Amino acid sequence: IRGAVIVVDLLEPVRFLDQEKNPLQAKVKVGSLVPVGHYAQAGAGGRMVILLSNGTLLTLKERTKMRIGTFEQEPFDPKGRKVSDLEGEPSVSQVEIELDWGDLVVKTKKLNKKSSFEIVTQVGTAGVRGTEFQIGSQPDLGMQLDVTESTVEFTPPGGSATPVSQGSGLDFSGSGSVIPRAVNPVVAQAIAVHENMTILQMR
Repeated sequence: IRGAVIVVDLLEPVRFLDQEKNPLQAKVKVGSLVPVGHYAQAGAGGRMVILLSNGTLLTLKERTKMRIGTFEQEPFDPKGRKVSDLEGEPSVSQVEIELDWGDLVVKTKKLNKKSSFEIVTQVGTAGVRGTEFQIGSQPDLGMQLDVTESTVEFTPPGGSATPVSQGSGLDFSGSGSVIPRAVNPVVAQAIAVHENMTILQMR
């Protein structure tokens, strides 16, 4: 069945767009559901935090546009617990996020071995293995990936997967060169702040 996607925090300006990228009239607010197949966008100075029912938190930083491409999740019984209190995701899920441009901070629960979670950009795909990271993509400038927990595999179009582990990052120019590096300390600090902020929000 289709999983649920809900807005848990925002800072204007933010908006939803339909599958043809036309802005929706309904005002985005905390508790709004993001329809699968639609776009979420944070403008200059804006921010949007989205919770998926598998426990994943996505933070769209300012000037970011992304689409929930696919979100399928097996039914589960929460047994009175909040998804945010669980260490791992509550059931098997398949997620595909399309990042048009901007910066996305991602914190997932530990994923089931049968689950898949991918973030697709114009210059490659990041496959998540239960982790915490930031991905930035600008079609003209390529992509930056910073991982502060676990491992993410980055695969350029037609290329082989490059694992990026905790404390590491990479830059991909879009011209084919993958440049490994240490995690950006500014990004790592921002991710840590994001984690603390979202824990407070979800209690």
